[in-house]
Formats: sequence, C-alpha cells, structure tokens
Amino acid sequence: MRYLVYILLFFGSLSALQAQSKLPQNLLSLGDEELLALFNEMDGDSIAQERVARTYLNRARKEKDTIKMARGYDRLARIFHHEKNIMFADSIIALTEDMKHITYPALGYIIKGNQFYLLGDLTKSTTAYLKAYEIAIEQENIQQQVFIMDLLIFAKSIWGNKNDALELQHRRFNILQSENYKNEIKKATRKGANIDIEQLFIEDEIVALENYIFCYMNLNKLDSVKVYFKRVYDKMDKYNWVNKDTHLNWLKLTELELHYRDRNYTKALNQADSILKAKEHDDFTLFNLFLFKGLANLELDNILKGIESLKSADSIVDNSEVLLRPFDRVLYEKLLSFYESTDSTEKRIEYLTKLIYLDSVFKIKYQYFDPQLIKNYETPLLLAEKEELINELQLKNKSANTSKWAIVGLLFFSTLGFFYYFKRQLIYKRRFEKLVVYSENGTNHKRGESSVQTKPSGELIENILSNLSDFERKREYLSPKISLGYLAKRFDTNSKYLSQVINLEKDKNFTQYINDLRVTYAFKELAANPTFRKFTIKAIANECGFKTGESFSRAFYKKFGIYPSYYLKSLEKKQSAN
Repeated sequence: MRYLVYILLFFGSLSALQAQSKLPQNLLSLGDEELLALFNEMDGDSIAQERVARTYLNRARKEKDTIKMARGYDRLARIFHHEKNIMFADSIIALTEDMKHITYPALGYIIKGNQFYLLGDLTKSTTAYLKAYEIAIEQENIQQQVFIMDLLIFAKSIWGNKNDALELQHRRFNILQSENYKNEIKKATRKGANIDIEQLFIEDEIVALENYIFCYMNLNKLDSVKVYFKRVYDKMDKYNWVNKDTHLNWLKLTELELHYRDRNYTKALNQADSILKAKEHDDFTLFNLFLFKGLANLELDNILKGIESLKSADSIVDNSEVLLRPFDRVLYEKLLSFYESTDSTEKRIEYLTKLIYLDSVFKIKYQYFDPQLIKNYETPLLLAEKEELINELQLKNKSANTSKWAIVGLLFFSTLGFFYYFKRQLIYKRRFEKLVVYSENGTNHKRGESSVQTKPSGELIENILSNLSDFERKREYLSPKISLGYLAKRFDTNSKYLSQVINLEKDKNFTQYINDLRVTYAFKELAANPTFRKFTIKAIANECGFKTGESFSRAFYKKFGIYPSYYLKSLEKKQSAN
C-alpha cells in the first residue's frame, strides 16, 4: 500500500484536482495544458484518457516537438496493462535518451520501474529506478531524486537492511528541510502547469512522516510509530490539496496494523470493520483488512471467525495481483497450523505448497536486494513434509486388491486420452484453416449464429443502434469497465431497454455481445500484428478488456471453436512456413 501511495502521489499530485467530467467533442480546439489537465480529470476512464493523450501526441508529432511527444507517451504509459505501459516507457527513453532534459528520460525509467514492480519483478524494477536516479542527479532534478529515494526506502525497508532504510529516510528528510528545496520544485515544474507549491511542499512533508511510520513499523519500534502518527495528523490539518483521501486511507490501514502489533486486538477488529464499511477498496487494501481481522480474531480465540477472514485474504491473493511482503507469510502459517489440527491432509498440502512457492519468491528478492539477509525458510523441511503428506494421502486412497486394475485402467485411459488429444488437435487444425480462409476473405465468422437483419423500429431503438455502431467503431468495448449499466448511462437510456435491443437486434445477450466484439478484435489483431503475438495470453486478455486470461480463453473458444493459445501457435507456424 505504501508503494501505491508513492506512485499515486508522483503521477497524481503534479496535476489539478481530479474530478470526473464529460469529454468535450472537439479535443483539437483545446490547448496543450488544457489537454494535459483534461487527461487528469478523466482519471478512471482509460478510453477517454487514451483519446486525450493521442490528441496531444499527434499534435506533438506534427510540430516535431520531442519533449511534447515524450509527454504524450508518458500519459499513454499510465493507462494500459503493464507490458504495454513498459513499451510506451521504452518509447519515452528511446526518444529522449540523448537529450539533456530535467524530466526525460528519467521519467521513462521511473514509469518502467513502476510497471516492473507491479509485475513482481524487483530486480528489473530497482535497476530502472537506479538508472532514473543517476539521470536525475546529472540533470539536477531534486524532485525526482526525492521521489526515487521514497521507492528505494520502501524496498530496502522490506527486502534489505531496515536500519539502512531509516538512514536513507533521514537523508531524504534533510533534503526537504533545505532552504532551496521549494525553488528546486519550481525549477522542475513544467511551465504552464497549475501547481500550488506550498501545498505540494506540505504533501512532501506528509510523505516524509509516513515514511518514518513505515520504517519504524518494519523495525517494530511501535513507540516511534505512535509519535509520527501524531505528527502526521497535525500536518494533515494544514493540507487541502490533491490525494488527501489517499493519505488518510493509508494512515487508517496502517493504524490497523499498529493496533495488531501493539496487541490491541479489539481495537484492530473495530478499525478493520470501520474501514470495510466506509467504501469500495482495492485488492491490496481488502487483503490487509482480512489478514489483520483474521489474525486479531485468532488472538482473541475466535478461531472460526479468524480462519474465515484468513481464507478471504487467501482468496484475494489467488484472484488478484496482490504482491506479498515477508510479514504476510503468517497467513499461510496460520492456515497450515489450523488444518494440521483438523487432520485435513489435502489442505495441509495446499498451504505447504503455497508456503514453498512464497519462500522461493522471497529468496530471489532478498538475494537481489541484500544477499546477506536471505532468510532460512527451511524450504527443504517443508518439501519433505509435503512429500510425506502426499505419500500418506496416496496410502489412504490405495487398496491392495485394486492396484492391478488401476494399472490396466491407467493404460486404457492413457490410450484413450492419446486418441482424444490427437482427434482434438486435428479438429483444431481444421478449424484454424477454416478461420484463416474466413479472415483472408474478410468474412465475418459466426459460429452457430444466423445473420439477423435490422428491422425498422422506433426512434429510440434507432438511436441505441446508432450509439452501438459508434461504440463498435471506436472500439470502446476494449475497456474493462464496460458494463450494461455503464453503457446504458452513456446512451441516455435504461439497462433493461438496452438489453432488449441487443437481444433482438444482435441475437445475443449483453455479455455475449461484448465478449464476441473483444475476441473478434483479438482474432484479427493477432493475425495482423506480430507485436501483439508476443504478449502473454493474460496480457492479450487485458488488452481486449477481459479481467483474466481464463475468461478470455473461454470466450475465444466459444466464438471460434479453438483456444487462443492454439491459434497463436498455428499463426507462428504459418508465418515460419512462409
């Protein structure tokens, strides 16, 4: 969460207050600064933000203004999935790497580091940050230096020497207190940007106090944490600019952890319940709420409630991109301990497997960031215990008088499986060849569907169909936020009526309609775009508006009769043959 706050501050606080507004029809009539301000106002609407950013970028290309082009790529690098954002960050770096500019290419490396971190690659992330820091020193950009120090403090406090992290925070704080710091902020600020320097400085001080809380929490010096909590809340009273809610949310979540570490378990539960009731939360926040709620309940001997909350936290990890820190290992330790007491062998194997995997990830991160701090997670012992449990489970399920039949059955089903696999691959191959013909002839392939002609209807139906046509032409269906309610609001109608029109005129329900548009786009883009074929299935799914690779694969198969992985391999073979 602390890391996410850093990123939000850097990419959000240098702009005007964010407030959702409607996108103007004629973007070309807006000036450069108006476009950049509008980009920030449309935060959360990636479709609108892309239109604004590309308008700015196209203008910069016509003017042959390299820095403006970098700003355009900079905005694009914030709104897509991680792999694509990295590609835009590389465009920033390639454009400006030979320039002596106060902002670029350092900002390109910062964005790249951010995206690698969110992908869980600490090595590439830190390498990019260190490169950005080196450039920021060369170009005397104090603001970038301070921001990158935040990220290094965060990483070192978790994966490295925690006392060194605190020392780095002392150095960062001294930079903020220097007489010339405000002038350095002004020097690094783009001309025309609407920045309240005084409020920005207060925010930098707030971040510094939050850093002290974070460092002392990781050192388990709770009295110092309490001192800095009082200071940061005093400072918050003077702050009335952007990201105030972000700071307050982080402080509330961190207070929850403080209550737990300080053994105030009832306070921790009350804090967790209070935060849960307040509003919608991101996956990382929910994970921490359920984790500490579960741990606090266990300490109060509310065992079943505690396990229920811990299982909710585990489910969030399984179904999201939450990145775990070393402290979070306690989640699997507690669940494993509980299932050992219930003699559930399958569950013990499940959580032992998760512990072993987590330890392997942690060791890689420790080894890169601070080799001497690699902990002995006793992975060999865990592996031995897992093997013993598997053997025990196999013995329970094994019967001496059925072993011979089991072997015969295995051979039979293996043979059957071979023929099934062979037949399925043959079917896939034929389907692929058919699809290639359809694609090359420009035929719109529909599997198991009949073409339905649009019949004359009322004015409202015609209006909805016109909006749907515009929606398809602009490829707005690629946004993951598209829903029946969202689209009905966009079309100034209601969800029920929009659904009826799609059912009647498109001969499918809303979900099928959106999924078909998305997989058809993927089908055509994969065939035409070699770069797109280099993406992972998950990245392709994200690019097309799906939340998971699994949902994308199912929709693709339902539409075309083959899975995207097979389609990709077949395209590559076809290209190699040519």
